[in-house]
Amino acid sequence: MASTSEKGHAKNIANQKLLITNILGLGTRYNPSNPNIAIEVLQTIYDKAFADQKNVNDL
Repeated sequence: MASTSEKGHAKNIANQKLLITNILGLGTRYNPSNPNIAIEVLQTIYDKAFADQKNVNDL
């Protein structure tokens, strides 16, 4: 049976934005001990991925 799930880079980028939105909703309760998953880092990763995807789409 064929898979009906959505997949691909655009879906991953959209899910990253959803994750950031949910984290922002937590406010100060989100305080990870790992600096690699701080909201600022996640936002930077999202911004770069979004810009890269836009560049690919424009080509």
